[in-house]
Amino acid sequence: MKYAVLPVIFSSLLLPFSVYAQTNATTNIGDQLCSPQGVADLVPGFRGADGHFQVPNPKTDLPRFLQAYDGLRNVIDAALAQAQMNNTLSAIGSQSYQRLSFGPNWTAAEVGMEANGDQIPDFSKGGFGDYGGPSFMQNIKPVPGTGNTFYAVPDQGVFISPMPTVLRCVNVLMETSSHDSGTFISPSYALGTKDGKAFMTVNGCQNTTKIIKINGQEVMTPGASSYLGIQIATPYFKAEPLPAKKGG
Repeated sequence: MKYAVLPVIFSSLLLPFSVYAQTNATTNIGDQLCSPQGVADLVPGFRGADGHFQVPNPKTDLPRFLQAYDGLRNVIDAALAQAQMNNTLSAIGSQSYQRLSFGPNWTAAEVGMEANGDQIPDFSKGGFGDYGGPSFMQNIKPVPGTGNTFYAVPDQGVFISPMPTVLRCVNVLMETSSHDSGTFISPSYALGTKDGKAFMTVNGCQNTTKIIKINGQEVMTPGASSYLGIQIATPYFKAEPLPAKKGG
């Protein structure tokens, strides 16, 4: 009978080590999300030929872009779930949270489409992706008096609110638009450095109206469009080189 106790004792000794190892792994993943290179180390789609962080071009390599987009969103989801499971409610409640701050210059890599009645669009000849141009977040700035809880994009009617999570470098994003009734799908995330400066977002957006001109006046009418986007703070954007042209 005394030998039967050994597996229980042994497993009880292993349990604290297992919990520590799991917590440590979560912390490491959370830290990796604090830098572009850390993102590249976690998600292969963000690795350039030299192994460094690079945003894939959906116009030339759609599968890689989607792997990067889907991979990052799921890595963030998993890291948040692990961090929540490895903390007590009181620890989460007493944690110090920080909202990420957004600089003014942003570059876009995204795919999307606009619905036109019952017509099914055909992107076989291109037009589905956009890469390297100004992001819709270009010139974003804090809304005065909100303590950086809300940001506005001038002349776009776009308002964004970053909301902290249990991972210090990850914020959930809330967005709304007065021009096209747009909103981010949930979850959409911003990633930032350890000092709280956002360097990228991975977001989805759905718009339910559009602006058209009737007799010279802008009028909001029904219109649906959807986008999957990666927005990069311009100083961190490294464009993917275009494929070499074939000779002939």
